[in-house]
Amino acid sequence: MTIIERSIPGYLTEKSNIIRHILFTALFALVFINIYSPFGVNTWLQVSDLMLLFYSSLLILTGVLVVVISRILMYHYCKKRGLSYPGYLVWVAGEIFLMAVVYTILIKAVVDDPRDYMEVFRKSVIVTSLVLLLPYSILWLYFALRDRNFQLQSLIEKAPEPVTSPKMIPFYDENEKLNHLVRLTNATPEQVSLMSKSVLDQSKEINILQDKLKRAYEDHQRLHDQVNEWISKFGEQK
Repeated sequence: MTIIERSIPGYLTEKSNIIRHILFTALFALVFINIYSPFGVNTWLQVSDLMLLFYSSLLILTGVLVVVISRILMYHYCKKRGLSYPGYLVWVAGEIFLMAVVYTILIKAVVDDPRDYMEVFRKSVIVTSLVLLLPYSILWLYFALRDRNFQLQSLIEKAPEPVTSPKMIPFYDENEKLNHLVRLTNATPEQVSLMSKSVLDQSKEINILQDKLKRAYEDHQRLHDQVNEWISKFGEQK
């Protein structure tokens, strides 16, 4: 199955992660727009800095409602069927378009911006893309790294218990729980045969788990390096 056919990871549509997603996006938008003033409202709106902060914050939070409604719909949609990677990209593009439309209407109708509608809309699309795509990328990397940590911890917890004594052979049930131990000195020929097979199977399972742990650790390191590299580049740009 190619990446186009696969569904997006489940951690993107978990309820707790959706809440984190909305809160972080709203906070990022508030900080970004109030610091950089990308809409240029302060150049023609003659109000105090406090009122300008109030107007811009109200504008931003109204636009963020689009993300809130969109993520609620995505959560219920993904409970019934999966969302592919292309579908997710189209969904995000729809969020950017709708949010830009909301910003354009508010700036023209409520704030009474003298600029042309298309000029305001083009500016809104650029600003909305930055406001959404930057936190979306950060959150995706964070959720992926967090999910890798959970998988790594799960693999460690499922690792078979080591044999503590060279004279004891462990036997596990179908749930990978220790059932009983048999001393080599008391073993019958049938038990020896069964013990040999059990030890061989255990060795194979340990090798498989070690390979999985190694791959999971390498993936974890790559994601960690990517996050640090992205944060460093973003800090340099600022």
